Amino acid sequence: MPSQQYIYKCTCPSQIFTKDWPDCERCMVIKCGFSRCFEPNEKYMEQGGICEYEHCISSMPSTDKNLCPFWLKDCPGSEKKVSNCKVAMRFLKDLAG
Repeated sequence: MPSQQYIYKCTCPSQIFTKDWPDCERCMVIKCGFSRCFEPNEKYMEQGGICEYEHCISSMPSTDKNLCPFWLKDCPGSEKKVSNCKVAMRFLKDLAG
């Protein structure tokens, strides 16, 4: 369990860059996307999300190592997480038709 207390209500206005907004280091709100907290969000389903890393996925680079086929960003959960991810597998299955 993380030792830091996390916020679940995003306080970051979309017009402000995350580097200027300290709460983004603790933010786990799925609609944020730019959080600098790279821990999995255990409340993502409760918040209506589809991925435990949705709160920070926009802050991730796009390389080939941990690339999520759904988000087209590297998964903070590692390459192993991507290969076992239900969201990624469902997305690839839908693409295959």
